[in-house]
Amino acid sequence: TMNVINNLNRLDYGAVDITNLFSLICPKISYRKEITELVEEENDVYIEKSCLKSDIVIIAWGSIGEGSKKITVRQEELLEKLKPFKDKMYVICDPYRNIPMHPLCPRIKNEWRLVKMY
Repeated sequence: TMNVINNLNRLDYGAVDITNLFSLICPKISYRKEITELVEEENDVYIEKSCLKSDIVIIAWGSIGEGSKKITVRQEELLEKLKPFKDKMYVICDPYRNIPMHPLCPRIKNEWRLVKMY
């Protein structure tokens, strides 16, 4: 969380509202579980409320969905719900390529570049 706050501060943002793709809090997501076990319905409501009050929305899940159909389906489901906010959606990229990255990726630890998602 501190890394996120520090990088947003460097980009001159004054506040942050962090939400998660999954509402289940655990050290590591078990891909054996069904999505319905990992996501409470109200989780998406919180995400949508956060998007409503935000100037920009940063999608920061990086490449997690590339290895799991289950995760990809969840990401697509959420992006569909967030379509009304697509004009203010960004991803975090490294300084050199437009590849979305997770905020804790060591390559971008000290330098984020926000790129329009759509």
